[in-house]
Amino acid sequence: MRKSIEETIARILNLLSGWLPAIGLVLLSHASLVAAQNRNLILKEAEGQGQVRLALLIGNSNYSRNDTLPQLKNPANDARDIAAALKENGFSKVSMHLDADLRTMREAISQFGEDLRKAGPQAVGLFYYAGHGVEEAGRNYLIPIGTSVKSPRDLEFDAVDAQRILAYMEDAGNAVNIVVLDACRDNPFPQLNRFRSVGKSGLAQMAAPNGSFIAFAAAPGQKASDGEGRNGLFTQHFLDSLRQPNSSIDAVFTRVTRAVSDKTGKTQVPWRQSSLSNEFFFRKETLQGVDPAEFARLEEERKKLESQRVLMQQERERELAKLDEQRRADQARIEQERRANEARLEAERRRNQALLEEQRKQQGNRRAPNMVITP
Repeated sequence: MRKSIEETIARILNLLSGWLPAIGLVLLSHASLVAAQNRNLILKEAEGQGQVRLALLIGNSNYSRNDTLPQLKNPANDARDIAAALKENGFSKVSMHLDADLRTMREAISQFGEDLRKAGPQAVGLFYYAGHGVEEAGRNYLIPIGTSVKSPRDLEFDAVDAQRILAYMEDAGNAVNIVVLDACRDNPFPQLNRFRSVGKSGLAQMAAPNGSFIAFAAAPGQKASDGEGRNGLFTQHFLDSLRQPNSSIDAVFTRVTRAVSDKTGKTQVPWRQSSLSNEFFFRKETLQGVDPAEFARLEEERKKLESQRVLMQQERERELAKLDEQRRADQARIEQERRANEARLEAERRRNQALLEEQRKQQGNRRAPNMVITP
């Protein structure tokens, strides 16, 4: 048995050692190629247009610490990965807060509005939120860590009204404002349903002031998937779309909508509202010195290699699960044998003890009677 386990482990290690270095080398080379050429080009393009790009990201996952809301597995990862992607796309100042409480969220939003105002009318502002959200009476509320809500009135004081972000952006008077909300999960406060005629899911449409673009992970009334991997489904495809060249804001979210809709069979359809009067590109450049067809081929190869890596990881996890199951079975068998041996030894001890006791009784019965000697 042990030999079989060792052979399985050796097979997994050989498999990983044969493939992972090659995959890692290709992915690293591809990433280096894109990063080295794109970042400087995007920054130069943004600066040439007089744009200052600012972003505020909030990812709330660890709700379980206040024992009132279900924990979410992906928002912290989502915020980290979107932050990295925005830096690649020319955002010079990216602020990020993970597992933020109410005070932290309000202060961060207020500071973001002040930074936008100072950046001037040509500035671009982007707010991204991943975490629990709830709609009540036509308003969308973003839920901080440590919030307990028992009635709709509590939302006004213990959560963040998403319209608050748009108000700060509008006051700043900058050219382009983008709000991305990956918060359309199940209603985290089922107790609120008793105040409604029916229970609700998802978020409501918002009033978008001039120069604003609002993207929702799901259409009004729909809920969004928390995802099966590192990122939520919406953010996973948002990240993929951000990394493609020549991406206007409409092209980016059109790709996201198509990908998420196809993946979910239209049970989740990302939604957007726009009142932009200026054209905005996340990436507008073409890669210098790289044939677009070659770039597309490299990107396709990267996706295939990434898919192979995922399959290998899944195979490894299955093998490890089998090993763990075998280990538990071996432990159970050994424990069962131990108990059986203990029971057998105990039964044998009792039999021997009974035999000894019987022998003592028989010897007592055979003892000679006392003899009386007379003179």
